[in-house]
Amino acid sequence: MPSVEMSTEKMTAERMTNPSTQSHERPFFSIITISRNAETLIGPTLQSVTDQQGVAGLVEHWVVDGASTDGTLDVVRQFPHVRYLSEPDKGITDAFNKGMRLATGRYILYLNCDDIFCDDRVLADLYHFAQGYNLPDWIIGRWYVRRLDGRIDLIKPKFPFASWNLFLGPRICHQGVLLKRDLQEQMGGFDLGFRMAMDYDLWARLAEAGYQITNFDRPLIIYADGGLSARHDEVTGREHEAIKQRLRNTPLKQVAGKLFDQLRGLSQARQVQG
Repeated sequence: MPSVEMSTEKMTAERMTNPSTQSHERPFFSIITISRNAETLIGPTLQSVTDQQGVAGLVEHWVVDGASTDGTLDVVRQFPHVRYLSEPDKGITDAFNKGMRLATGRYILYLNCDDIFCDDRVLADLYHFAQGYNLPDWIIGRWYVRRLDGRIDLIKPKFPFASWNLFLGPRICHQGVLLKRDLQEQMGGFDLGFRMAMDYDLWARLAEAGYQITNFDRPLIIYADGGLSARHDEVTGREHEAIKQRLRNTPLKQVAGKLFDQLRGLSQARQVQG
């Protein structure tokens, strides 16, 4: 979502909360969807949250909209469970942080426009998994990617995600992450200094603070390839590299990281040739 410049005309944030979705009990999940002129993309995302089974009363869904000028909010209003805020923002990072501040759930999951849950039991399974593992701070599942040609591929790590191996690079899709809301606030949210790699920076700061990843070997979402970070790959690559170098803070990590980069480059070259 691109940055939105404030116009000289005074703009008032449009906010909607549906009284029927309010509860005196804290939700377990806060789903955050950020948008900007996403009229043709946001509907399936909202529907996939609506379709979740076995989590009645456990979910709130916020849309943080960057003052869309198309019919995005008309689509949002078709979903009674959705609460939204529409006002100019300073880009993706700012919108994510607004969502964090609006969220009241125990955990936050950021589900972008044009991304959907894999099936209607994702949140129910996440709920039981989290309860069974004593409410971990930081849960990472698995995901599918929908390629530009329509092909859908399951992305599974060759080895489990762990705080100690984040120095290898940005392997984590933020839509597949469930993070405690209070922990995210404690960490200061997403750093506005990052335009594209704000998620990798947050994971790095969590790792540096000693927080551990709990892996959930279950596909959670299908995300659309070719998003904003892919369209701004130069900025994304530069920010990723800066974070990697920050994490490669020992000679061993520097050597291992360089070797990993080389092997990944060879693998990507073979895929292109194939």
